[in-house]
Amino acid sequence: MKKFIQLITVIGFTIFTHAQERTISGVVSDEMGPVADILVKVLGTNKGTVTDFDGNYSIKAQTGNVLEFTHVSYVSIEKVVGESNKVDVLMKDSCDVTKCYFGCYFETKRYVEVGYFRSMDNLFNGFYTDLSYSIYNIFNKTFIPSIRYKTDLINNKELHIGLALETINIADKYLTLKLSYNELELKSFNNKDLQLEAKTFFYNLIPNKSLGILLIFGLEDNVKNQFGYGFGMQQMIINNLTLSAKLIKYGDHFNIQNKLKYTYKKFDLFIEHRSINKYENIIYGAGYKINI
Repeated sequence: MKKFIQLITVIGFTIFTHAQERTISGVVSDEMGPVADILVKVLGTNKGTVTDFDGNYSIKAQTGNVLEFTHVSYVSIEKVVGESNKVDVLMKDSCDVTKCYFGCYFETKRYVEVGYFRSMDNLFNGFYTDLSYSIYNIFNKTFIPSIRYKTDLINNKELHIGLALETINIADKYLTLKLSYNELELKSFNNKDLQLEAKTFFYNLIPNKSLGILLIFGLEDNVKNQFGYGFGMQQMIINNLTLSAKLIKYGDHFNIQNKLKYTYKKFDLFIEHRSINKYENIIYGAGYKINI
């Protein structure tokens, strides 16, 4: 009888111990080393965190919980919490990787997207191309130059040139800085501006979601040069469906851009509302990504 009671006690203690919440920590890396800004969450709960600049994370979880590791540049990974308090993860790139040598070693991920778009007023219909080129391990930073060009092959065109710098640590918050030049040249309207964006992500402001917040400063060249300021947001509503919005005040007017984009594998579908000075329109279209 005494042994039976001891056995029940041991089993009860084991079950209690397994049900206890504890701190799980680890390092998230890819083939190049530790990776920052990987979203780590406990599936089925509202618990989440992101990795720091050295790829470290810690999160409260129980034995049997599933940890999900996600990032737009990597394939999502799920790990079941076992007996160990340490869970390390090796992320795999979500697209083809090219390794180059140019003075120093760095790694690149490149794609070009091509597609067709239309505007509701049929003023600006045509084709677009979007080139993104990510460069890693330059001074331990990630640089992302990008070019987007739209044209109807006749009178109208739109150009966007950007350079983003990721994983900048300011006051223990990781930021992405982006400098971009934007030019819209239509038959009846022209506008140019230069924008500086600072973006960071907050987790759990919306339950079990990460919310991107942008602070924007701009210089618009229309009739005269005007400084502007504004803000924006980026939110994944459901899997593969992303909503983004920007609002910038230039003098006596606002420039507004709202975009809803759905991604399925290498296909993109989007609808976009824009109000730039006196020009306002809704554009929709589809594109296909090609790894290069």
